[in-house]
Amino acid sequence: MAQINVGDEVYYYSQSYEEWMQAKVEGINEDGSFELDIKSGAHPSLVRKNPTKEELASKPVREEAAPVIYTTPIAPMVSLSDLPPGQKANAIVSRFVADLQAFHAASHGQLFFAADLLNHIGESLRSG
Repeated sequence: MAQINVGDEVYYYSQSYEEWMQAKVEGINEDGSFELDIKSGAHPSLVRKNPTKEELASKPVREEAAPVIYTTPIAPMVSLSDLPPGQKANAIVSRFVADLQAFHAASHGQLFFAADLLNHIGESLRSG
């Protein structure tokens, strides 16, 4: 696949219209998606630079990212040894949900990288 840069003329496959459309790249996002003059956040698998006639005659297969498997550290403020098993699990899950909600709000609803989430949880654990 050809390197795509800001300013390039490309083709974007519109899933709404089910056709390829000419577009111009106005930006590239941290997650690898493109800001096009006709579509914000265009998935890379739907964008082509210099496509062949065969590519333009077919529908692309949108590649989905692999799911992130996440485990959370145990919050130090919770003394798990004093809790019965059912409450231990509840304490861990409750802390995970609270951290996830805090990170989601801080990132304006956009979770880009699992590492960012892990860093946020680590900071919240250190600050107590």
